[in-house]
Amino acid sequence: MKLNGWLRLWIVLSVCWLAFVGYFAYGDISSFYTKKTFDVAKEGVANVQVIFSEAQSDTEIKEHIANKLIPFIEKSPRNFADKVITAPYEEHIEKYAEKIIARYAMIALLPIVCLLAIGCSLVWVRRGFSGKSNA
Repeated sequence: MKLNGWLRLWIVLSVCWLAFVGYFAYGDISSFYTKKTFDVAKEGVANVQVIFSEAQSDTEIKEHIANKLIPFIEKSPRNFADKVITAPYEEHIEKYAEKIIARYAMIALLPIVCLLAIGCSLVWVRRGFSGKSNA
């Protein structure tokens, strides 16, 4: 296959676009998978370490600790003494991991494919106006 100048330009622009999107995707996705540890302690209740995702906001984490975790631990504090709870981290990853990766894949690939399709369409139309038969 012979590469003309327009196809080479498309390849260069595609690589630049993928590098640009990849830079931001790496930052978001790596913070998404980075763990953040909180120590939860209450008088009369065991000390517990809870793992969250770095992408979760502090407000979301505090609400989760106050509304879900503390009442759950108060029911049976001995079962949680000096334990590490990773359920909030795992739930967050399970709920959002595929969505964020799919979103960045669409942002990265859709413009590249659309630009190629538009370029091929313009070449096809231009050939239709030329006097040569390229069927």
